[in-house]
Amino acid sequence: MKIKGKNLYIGSALICMMMPESIKNSPIGIISTIVALLMSAIIIVFEYKKAQKGPALFFLITFGVIEMIATEVNKGSIMVWGKDILIYIALYFLVTGQLSKNENNFLKVGSLVLETYIYIEIFSVFTNWDFLGNYNQVYIMLPCLVAMILLIEKKNKKNEHNRRFWRVIIISVIACFFAQIKYGTNDLEASFLMSVGILILFKVFPKICNRISMKMCVVCMIFINVTLVVTQSLLKNRILQFVILKVFHKSLNLTGRTDLWSMSTYTILQKPLLGYGISWEGLNIWGGQFVPHNQFLYLACMGGILLIVCLIAWLIYIADKSDKFYKGQSRYKICQYALIAQLILFITLSYSYEQLISFWMMMDIISFYAEKEKTSKKWIINRKYKIKRRF
Repeated sequence: MKIKGKNLYIGSALICMMMPESIKNSPIGIISTIVALLMSAIIIVFEYKKAQKGPALFFLITFGVIEMIATEVNKGSIMVWGKDILIYIALYFLVTGQLSKNENNFLKVGSLVLETYIYIEIFSVFTNWDFLGNYNQVYIMLPCLVAMILLIEKKNKKNEHNRRFWRVIIISVIACFFAQIKYGTNDLEASFLMSVGILILFKVFPKICNRISMKMCVVCMIFINVTLVVTQSLLKNRILQFVILKVFHKSLNLTGRTDLWSMSTYTILQKPLLGYGISWEGLNIWGGQFVPHNQFLYLACMGGILLIVCLIAWLIYIADKSDKFYKGQSRYKICQYALIAQLILFITLSYSYEQLISFWMMMDIISFYAEKEKTSKKWIINRKYKIKRRF
């Protein structure tokens, strides 16, 4: 890929917003945060006119406002909230602004940044460095990276992108397997295997997968996450017990996750509407503080039921629009399946507010395509109407 001014701008912006934890915790951590905030402000100014300003932006702002109120009510750090929400809004402006004017370059640079981050993290874990600060971020980045690769392949129709898809998948799975051995768990996250399986299934059988509605997939994801709250009752099923014990080599409490989910539910019920704010430090259990290991429960702890309702409304909006406008255009299905793969990870893993950058990037990309289609259709109808009036 040729190094151009636009490429440097996109790459620098993404690197600043996705600043690795190892750099944030280094002696230059404060400087890197300031640079990220300055870059975010610059992005908003430069991309404002090009960026889409539809319902997706409304959902993002609503999400941020709910989190701000929750943080303020719980006397948390508004400064930390302001930093994160500024980066989220800047990311939205960057993604939608660049896709509208510079789609091919954005996908190439974005995929290069994500792929580089994944490979550095894989290498760093074996050298006891941990570049990203949380190895699980490799899991959440992979679907977004795969989506970008498939979108580039669709646009350019080159076999090299097909090879790149399989290379990224194979390296990530093998490296993650050895990383789990290094950490002493000796097995991969079941949700990661399912997430990768969904991406491979779509790649190998696109025609079959294209028939599946995303609305149905989103409803299934919500149903699974709700039923997992009562996992203890589900585990009485012998078939489910066999799958957990023999196939995924997990204990019947899913390596302690059901205990965390139960405690998370109890914690949420203490402050169901707004949660505990962005400064929430985790569950006090087993003599320490732990995250819920379910992203929806984690978000509910930080922003209550209102935050979850906002996220689900955005997901349903995306699902409805992309299903509606899909007519043989595979880019919608590519984004849909990548997003579903990320939602599968939400079942057994949870990420901090900062670590969700690649998830929000995927949400921004699919929102852009859905709203772009909606806008273009309105324009065509209006144009036809004007032509008819002339005659």
